[in-house]
Amino acid sequence: MRKLTMAIALAMATASFVPSVALAGDLPTNTKEGAQRFAEGNRLYTEHDYDGARLKFLQALAIAKSKNLLFNLARAEEKSGHFADAYGHYQDYVALKETTAAEKVEPEQYMAELVKKIGRVRLEAPAGSHVQVDGRDIGEAPFVALVAVPGGEHRFTLGTESKSVMCASGTTVTVALGAVPTPPPGETSEGGSWAVPAVLAGVGLAGLGVGIGLSAASSSVGTSGIDLFRGGACADLSSSTCRTAQDKESSSGALGYGGVVGYAAGGAFLVASVVTALVMKPWKPRERGREVTLVPSIGGMALIGKF
Repeated sequence: MRKLTMAIALAMATASFVPSVALAGDLPTNTKEGAQRFAEGNRLYTEHDYDGARLKFLQALAIAKSKNLLFNLARAEEKSGHFADAYGHYQDYVALKETTAAEKVEPEQYMAELVKKIGRVRLEAPAGSHVQVDGRDIGEAPFVALVAVPGGEHRFTLGTESKSVMCASGTTVTVALGAVPTPPPGETSEGGSWAVPAVLAGVGLAGLGVGIGLSAASSSVGTSGIDLFRGGACADLSSSTCRTAQDKESSSGALGYGGVVGYAAGGAFLVASVVTALVMKPWKPRERGREVTLVPSIGGMALIGKF
């Protein structure tokens, strides 16, 4: 415990190279090792060994993340020429909820200078996916902030998809990975349907069939009645034979009328089938969503939908 206290005290004393940010209350002191790495990094920074300080800060960050550690790491990275990493850690620092508006001023000024020395990428990828840049996993999508990279060509990978993109210093490019493919123009349409004309034609043929059947039945019954009349069935009008002959005559008329109706209805539906086919042009592709439905209506059927 005494050694841990001494390490913390050393970290507090050596944090003064960034007095506007590195406060004792935010040092990674939850472990002895974290406090020691932080203190060693601060000491090396004051000795202008920025690469050594950067390494110690990275080791401390692997143990415990803190606001001031992020800022000190970014400063060491900027001093040692790791500009893209510095920009990224400045971003992380500014994005923390506990970073006050006053504390953001200084790192934002550093970031404004760094954008001239790095490339930035607006990375688009499906939520929850992990993207690698030059083989390094940069986290989970969606990426709200721009991704900082050294100026030059970089390879972006998502699963089996990979893209090489040039991102020069001082520029911002957009890289999209894992996007849902846009269907070719032909896929926005679909083949026409013969369903409605076929239904109308089927009803028309059924009507003609009914008309033919009723007409045949009318002819048969009528012939039978005529034969009874010719045989003198109604010599006695009150006889049962005469009533039978009269019934056959009446039935023949009713069946004949039904046959005419069947012919008329069947013909009307066949004509409607032809007209519908000419209007809908089912032999041609049509846009998706232009559906047509046959529904009953007063006096017949109606077509509902877009042609």
